[in-house]
Amino acid sequence: MRKTLYISRILLSSFRKKLALIWAITLLVSFGLSMSIGIMQSQLSIQSYYLNDDMRDLAFLVDAEAGYYADSQSRGAFTRSLRAQIERWQGLRAIYEQTTVEAPDKGWFLFGYPAALLNRLHLPSAQKNMEIDPAACERPIWLDCRLRSEYEIGDTIALELLIGEGESAAREFTVAGFLNEENVHYDFETGSSAETRSADFIVKNPSYIACVTVSDSVFSGEEFDGARSCAKFLLPETKEVVAAWKEIARKQGAGYISSMDDILENDRTNIDLMSTPILALCVIMVILTLIGLIGTQLQLMNLYKQVAFSLAMTGMNWGAWKASWLSIFCLPLWGASLIGAFLGSAWKSVVMLERMNAFTPTAFAISVAIVLLSAIGILPTIGRWSRIDINEFRRLSE
Repeated sequence: MRKTLYISRILLSSFRKKLALIWAITLLVSFGLSMSIGIMQSQLSIQSYYLNDDMRDLAFLVDAEAGYYADSQSRGAFTRSLRAQIERWQGLRAIYEQTTVEAPDKGWFLFGYPAALLNRLHLPSAQKNMEIDPAACERPIWLDCRLRSEYEIGDTIALELLIGEGESAAREFTVAGFLNEENVHYDFETGSSAETRSADFIVKNPSYIACVTVSDSVFSGEEFDGARSCAKFLLPETKEVVAAWKEIARKQGAGYISSMDDILENDRTNIDLMSTPILALCVIMVILTLIGLIGTQLQLMNLYKQVAFSLAMTGMNWGAWKASWLSIFCLPLWGASLIGAFLGSAWKSVVMLERMNAFTPTAFAISVAIVLLSAIGILPTIGRWSRIDINEFRRLSE
C-alpha cells in the first residue's frame, strides 16, 4: 500500500493538468447523460401514468371552434350544439368533459371530472398507491397538497365559483383528501390531437393551486356549459369506429380526433426528438474521452519508462505500478463522474419541476458505467507493461 501511494504521488505530481482536463470532460459527459436520460425517464413515466390501460380504449377530440367564443353564453350554446352533434355518431357510448372553474377569492382552479372518467384517470391522492374514490362523500373535493396544513379531511368548504363574465355560483364541498406533490392534471382547454402533442393537455406539478372534484352533481346545470372543456374524451363501442369518427369530424368540422395510440406514438416521437441529440452528443464525448484516455496512457507510459525502471530497481513490483495508475485515474475519474451525474440529475429535477433529487440510482449507474469504460481503456496499456520482464524493460528504457 505504501509503495502504491508513493508511486501515485510521483506520477500525479508530473501530469496533474492532463488529468484535470480528463476529469472536467468526464464531469460534463456525466452531467449530460444523467440529465438527458433522467428527462427521458420522467417523460416516459408521465406518459405511462396518464396513458394507463384504463385510458387506452378512449378517443380524444379537440373541437374546432369553442376557443373562439369570448363570452360564456355563446360558448355554452356552442358546447351544447356540438355535444348533441357528437351524440348522433354511430358507436358512441359516452362523452367525458372537464369543467374548469376558478375560485378567485382563494386563487384556486377547480377541475371537475365525470365520475366514470375520474376512475380512469387515476389521479394520485396524498397517500401512496391510493386512488381517488368519487363516492368518498357528497360533493367531494381533493385539495392541492399545498393546502394540507390549512384543511383537514371532512372539512366543509364554501366556494364562490366564477362561471362567466360577472357571473358566479356558490357551492359547498367536503374535503375528501389531498393531491400529492407529483400530481398530474389534464388541461382540456388546450387539448391535443394527432397533429399536435399530448403534452399540451398534461400539466405536471402546476404552479397554480389545483383542486379536483366530481362534476356529475356539482356542475350538472347548463349554466356551467360555458366552462366545459374544448377537448373531450369519447368512449367507443369498439376501437374500429374511431377511424370512422375521424372522417366524420373532418367533414362536419367538429374538430380533430386522436386515438390514445396516436397520442402515444406522438409522445414517443417527441421524447426521441428531445433526448436523442443530447444522448448522441454524450456518446460521442464518451468515445472521445475513452480515446483520449488510451492516448494519454500510451504517452505517459512511454514518457515515464525511466521513472518506472528506477522504481523497479528499488523494489517496486508491477502490481504496485498497476494499482498506482488505476488509483490516480479511476478513483478521481469516478469522483468527477459522480459529481457530474448528480448535478445532471438535480438539473433534470429543476427542468421537470420535480422535487429536488440528485442522488438517483440512474445517476449512480451512469457514473459507474463511465469509470468502467475508462478502466477498460486504461488496463490494456498497463497490462502490456506489466507483462514484460525486468531485462526487457531495461533494454526498452535505455
